[in-house]
Amino acid sequence: MCDGPKPDAMEDNFGMVGYDYSARPAYVATATTSRMIDGRVFIKRLQHPDSSIRIFLFGPANDPLLVAWCTEIKPEQMITGTTEDGSNALKLARFPGRPDYSLPVTLSVPSPRITIHDWQDREKTATSEQQLLQIDLTPWPVFIRNLGPANSIAIHEE
Repeated sequence: MCDGPKPDAMEDNFGMVGYDYSARPAYVATATTSRMIDGRVFIKRLQHPDSSIRIFLFGPANDPLLVAWCTEIKPEQMITGTTEDGSNALKLARFPGRPDYSLPVTLSVPSPRITIHDWQDREKTATSEQQLLQIDLTPWPVFIRNLGPANSIAIHEE
């Protein structure tokens, strides 16, 4: 819980719940994640060639859930201290400096209609074209359902 109302006072802003008991973004994200993966078992991580992309598959196998996001910083950029565009990697890792940052990922999925929830549990429906679903991943996770059997979900590489 936050200690006080001052947004510029560090000690007033450590909580997941505001000093007035209001939900803060971390609380909403934690609640959404807990609700989405409740009762599911981890199946595997789908490895993407880009090391900053994280895609995890949870069961059951006949009704899987995919959780996906990207980090803004690749591990090798943290070591060198700069990103490809010359930005300070350490600063971006601590304070997301690019709110419009996203990476496109294409998935092979058997289902034509997919349900996507964002980190705030807002739901939208997407359609796959020729069993391919393109999503733009950001540092905010998405939860993807109604994909079809888990063994037929894969990263599509062109």
